[in-house]
Amino acid sequence: MAIWTHTGTEVVKVPWHRVGRTDRAILYGCGPSLNEAKQQKPGTRFVQNHGYKVVRPDYWIGMDQPEAFGADLLTFPGPKIFRGNFSRKPLLGQEVFELPNSFFMDVEPGDLRDVFQRQRDIDTKFVWAKNTMVSALHLIIWMGFRDILFFGIDLQGPYFDNRELEHKQEDSVRTLLGQELQFLEQFTVTCRIAGIKLRNGSPKSKLTEFMELEEGD
Repeated sequence: MAIWTHTGTEVVKVPWHRVGRTDRAILYGCGPSLNEAKQQKPGTRFVQNHGYKVVRPDYWIGMDQPEAFGADLLTFPGPKIFRGNFSRKPLLGQEVFELPNSFFMDVEPGDLRDVFQRQRDIDTKFVWAKNTMVSALHLIIWMGFRDILFFGIDLQGPYFDNRELEHKQEDSVRTLLGQELQFLEQFTVTCRIAGIKLRNGSPKSKLTEFMELEEGD
């Protein structure tokens, strides 16, 4: 299955895939420039991880352990997308699949080619590259968006909330950001060939090295 939910009595596949959308997807990361993001920008907001504390999502997506995101996430009424193998994880006295509007994404290892070459149907397995961003971008492409704006994906600096990390975590994050930067450089080239429009909304992001900047309100 690709995206699915649990009704209380059965598992149901979700047909969110679509071809030829004309509206824009906005993908929000958790870099320091997230605090400067404009919520009124027109588009469908996909917010990763703790970014929901700054930007109200249309779709929230987090691939880490559910307990990492905090109880505040439960106050967000919209679709919450977790990794499929976490559906039975306990969270605040219940299993994750019991949360209102909880959805699950089935993933398997893959790379940039899989984002564009996997069949766009209800049984697609989404790419897992050990970070939320790649899976989120695969979701956006699968849903048919051909216009994507990036906010708060700085690939440098602290998190938007200035959380403190241990040295081991800092090393891990530094490696992750390097991998994401490499992926996005290749993703930008592939999207240009495929006729998918990409823009970066954060002037302090490393994305400015290879992606057109969109400024203003």
